[in-house]
Amino acid sequence: MNTAARLLATFILIVAAGLSGYWLGWRQVPAADPLAKPNSTVESRETGRLRDENARLRTENERLTKTMTARGTPSAASPGLPATPDGHAARMAQLRALAEAQKDKSANVNLPIVTRNGKLAPEFSKMFDLTPAENEALQRAVAQGRQQIDSLLAANATVTPTGDTIVVEVKSFTGGGDVYDTLMDAFARTLGPERNELFLALQTEQLTRAFNSFGAEDRTLTFSREATADSAGSRLALRDLQRAPNSSMSSASTYPDLSKLPEQYAWVVPLVPQVASLPVRPRPVPSRP
Repeated sequence: MNTAARLLATFILIVAAGLSGYWLGWRQVPAADPLAKPNSTVESRETGRLRDENARLRTENERLTKTMTARGTPSAASPGLPATPDGHAARMAQLRALAEAQKDKSANVNLPIVTRNGKLAPEFSKMFDLTPAENEALQRAVAQGRQQIDSLLAANATVTPTGDTIVVEVKSFTGGGDVYDTLMDAFARTLGPERNELFLALQTEQLTRAFNSFGAEDRTLTFSREATADSAGSRLALRDLQRAPNSSMSSASTYPDLSKLPEQYAWVVPLVPQVASLPVRPRPVPSRP
């Protein structure tokens, strides 16, 4: 058989096989609805879309797996993403371990709750896995509590000019207990039973100190003016003495003037406008070691 004959025979066999396959397929597939529109193009597009979506999800899953493996721990989640359940469980386990260490006195845990200017500490928000809404609620409660205590400090203060100083004294006062109750209720309501139990176990005296013992301490602020290093001007000097029932704290700082006092002293500024007219003291001589 020559080449042309072989090619013709092959072509006939291919056509016959195709017709046979078509006939068998037609016999096995139910008759289509004569009113339905041809949907082979739609099915092809849908199949392609699902295939692409599966590929995208597979790629994203591999990326997340590599990311979590590189981080080594769920608690290192990106700041912009909410904490995963595993990350929350890890944080709670860490807090429970700290609470146990505090309880058996194997460690002295200094839990950050509020900053010196009366704001909720960022470390607290992270440690207790606060959501943005929870963080906002506690920030608001802390700010309100600070404002109430500052108002009570100002209302119970006595201002006494003494030579080249002005002394502001605040004796222990009532009303702070209500501020404490309201603040603790806000923490309990926001944190929920599990986290609030850990908060109570860890906070000890830190919150009390930050809020002036809620009125249970005596406080003395002594203002004066002293010469600057070049003696060309003066600066404001402030000594702050706090005496609580079980402890006392004292600090000494200098500032250019009243307007530069930290926010924690905002309550006392309206009480001592005459500080600017105080006589200027010589600059203290640094003590030798």
